Amino acid sequence: MLSRARAGASITHHGFTLALARALSHDAAAVAGQPTHVTHPHLLLSARELTPGITRDEYAARRRALAVGMPRNSVAVLVAAPKLKFPGTIIPSGKYRPDADFAYATGVTQPECACVLERGDTADDVKYTLIVPEYDARYATWDGERINAKAATDVFGADVGLAKGEAAAGAVAT
Repeated sequence: MLSRARAGASITHHGFTLALARALSHDAAAVAGQPTHVTHPHLLLSARELTPGITRDEYAARRRALAVGMPRNSVAVLVAAPKLKFPGTIIPSGKYRPDADFAYATGVTQPECACVLERGDTADDVKYTLIVPEYDARYATWDGERINAKAATDVFGADVGLAKGEAAAGAVAT
């Protein structure tokens, strides 16, 4: 049940203050671009959960299993599904459905992201890079916050989080 508090006009929902979530917007968990334990404690019961019932450790185990099957000194690139739009327009078409392989390995359920999994000489020598969209104030205003590079490392467990662009391409290539 929603109610308005007298001081500060903050909105509460089952005891959780939405003003607090806005105040925490500099916290990586609050700007992960999808529900987190901080923003949706009724959905994600533990701070370790990235999606309901699946922890950050489970996603890391899935990436390790992928790395075991990869040849030595190889790279796997998983890309999120594009956001669908009506042809010739910028109008979103339907609800976004994440790419199954990308979401299974990362727990990220947002478009315009990429995962680079680099395996070294051993299956334990794995580097997980998550490339995310650059911050766009207009997008944040109209569609809400998206994942950022800090959330890529702090929330989703990436070894490296990069904002999409030339710098990200150069960093992954080296």
